[in-house]
Amino acid sequence: MTSNSLLRNRNLLVLFCAQCLALTCAPAIVLLGGLVGKELAPGSAWVTFPVAASIVGTAVASLPAALLMQRFGRRAGLSGAVMYGALAALMAATAIAWGNFWLFSLSFFGMGMTIAFMLQFRFAAAESVAVEQMSRAISLLMLSGIVSAWVGPEVVELGADQPGLPPYSGSFVGIALLMTCGALVLLGFKNQEMTETDKSAVSLPLKKLITPPIMLAVLGGMTAFSVMSLVMTATPVEMHHGVGHSLDRTSLVIQSHIIAMYLPSLVSGHMVARYGVRLVMAFGLGCFAISIGVALAGISFEHFWLALVLLGVAWNLMFVSSTTLLAEESPRESRFRLQAVNEFSVFGTQTLAALGAGWVVSEFGWVAIQWLALPLVLVTALMLAWQQRFYAAGSTAVGN
Repeated sequence: MTSNSLLRNRNLLVLFCAQCLALTCAPAIVLLGGLVGKELAPGSAWVTFPVAASIVGTAVASLPAALLMQRFGRRAGLSGAVMYGALAALMAATAIAWGNFWLFSLSFFGMGMTIAFMLQFRFAAAESVAVEQMSRAISLLMLSGIVSAWVGPEVVELGADQPGLPPYSGSFVGIALLMTCGALVLLGFKNQEMTETDKSAVSLPLKKLITPPIMLAVLGGMTAFSVMSLVMTATPVEMHHGVGHSLDRTSLVIQSHIIAMYLPSLVSGHMVARYGVRLVMAFGLGCFAISIGVALAGISFEHFWLALVLLGVAWNLMFVSSTTLLAEESPRESRFRLQAVNEFSVFGTQTLAALGAGWVVSEFGWVAIQWLALPLVLVTALMLAWQQRFYAAGSTAVGN
């Protein structure tokens, strides 16, 4: 199957278009959580609580998301969850109109839960193609993140000052409309039916399903998200409040980081298909290590910019390779259970990293953030080296 045939794959096209529309809630959460929180919060300590609530919502829903889709199918699970997110966005608009901080925080929790379901898009994409095309399909889907990262802020700005509506209430109405369109697009997704062999297969106990390659895939995802969240969340605090860089320069670093997270998807899928998941994972770990080294070397704008760009590239390589490895190594009849374990592990650790980053950088400084990230990279590198020696020969991963 060529890249052109991937573009003609109905499920991939549906998932790509739906994610462009539905994932616009993510930049809206980042942009408006603090701004609206500052206006509605009962005290300064609660300003970032809505954003934290969205992160917790993602972690809480990560386990049931896969299991619900196993029960009701991808189409119903994904479409229903995105529609739920649209209702949560309307709740946020209502909360602003009522001046209710706790309702606003609850709406962010709901949108965070929806994001947990949308993160399952990548597995749906992998299941819609042949094994040798999984990495390219996942990589192609991730390019939608660039679209949503541009469309989301545009909708937020357009709806910020609508006549007759409180500030930013219209922004969430616009996001709700986009998410509703995304839910409707997902109705065109075709569930992948199990064969009679799959239906009659007896799923092994979970402890027997957690093979060394599965462990590496889960650990790779945990490292990708926790290191990225730990450093990215701490960066605005350190750059603007700690070092004194301007808000414009701080924003440029974060924007460059987000672009670096998604732009490598143009090539990362092809890299996995050609060189294998383990080698691409090694590249990602190397980028993480260099990023940490650059961050430790100085606190100039150039140091922050380069460190965060490398951080984004590392996240992309690790995310694509780890997801591909999990999809390739999961038995078809057990894939939802393994995906549930993966999502809970990955986004549970990401939540801890994101919530703890502000406290660590405030109490111990920027250097401590980097030293805290380093052991996660080293542990994954050691497991990768061990498996490369003892398991690579028997791996079913493409290219190994």
